[in-house]
Amino acid sequence: MKRVVVALTALSTTVAVLLAPLALGAAWYRRRRRDWTVAATFGVALAVQLALDRSAGPAPPRSPNSAADIPEVFGVRVLGSIAFGERWLGDVWSSLHFWLIPVAILLLAIVVLLAVRDASRERRWFAVAGLGFAFVLFVVPVWIRGTGAMHLSGESLNINAPRYVIAPIAVAFSALLVVVDASRRRWLRYVVVAQAVLVIAICFRMPSARSDAEPWSAEVDHAAQQCRDQPSLTRVRLPISPGPPWTVVVPCERVR
Repeated sequence: MKRVVVALTALSTTVAVLLAPLALGAAWYRRRRRDWTVAATFGVALAVQLALDRSAGPAPPRSPNSAADIPEVFGVRVLGSIAFGERWLGDVWSSLHFWLIPVAILLLAIVVLLAVRDASRERRWFAVAGLGFAFVLFVVPVWIRGTGAMHLSGESLNINAPRYVIAPIAVAFSALLVVVDASRRRWLRYVVVAQAVLVIAICFRMPSARSDAEPWSAEVDHAAQQCRDQPSLTRVRLPISPGPPWTVVVPCERVR
């Protein structure tokens, strides 16, 4: 099962390469055959993913980078989402703007301080490592893509590129749960779980920047017509949301 999980992880995203040092380190530290097998499976699957990335079409233009965007966006979009939930985050931003960051940190710090006293040393270090990895998991892809797309300013919250905050939120919140789970204050565990369930339920279906995109059926019909008009054409490129230069290549045999 472990080999299946690590293979699917590596094949789902190239960002999984950030886990490679952890996989190798764990195998080297434990020096067990099954751990080396898991690390080797992860490496092979990651190599396949990297090869697929190299065969993909050119990436769209990058937006400009600014180091100041990193802590601001991480504080608002990741820590703020954990504290307030994605659905209410825009309202909180409209009221507090960048004060949202210290408020979110304060709320999370209160939870940690109430729980950390009962946590073992291993749990504490796991939580610190989890938060650090969540930050790295956010920084690397955002910097590669360009921080300009997520720059924060104005009255309305910039909700672009939510795909870059999902994994960091999951990792950071998991690190928090590891500490809270050790607390002798049962009410604290109930509060944290209830807050998580409420946020998940409220934010389960939310609009995004692509929610108002035109139906894809018209683009598919246009592509099918192209393939019929040009019998020698084997593939056709379909525009997709949010618009140019975003496209997807589809074989003509799938749309004719």
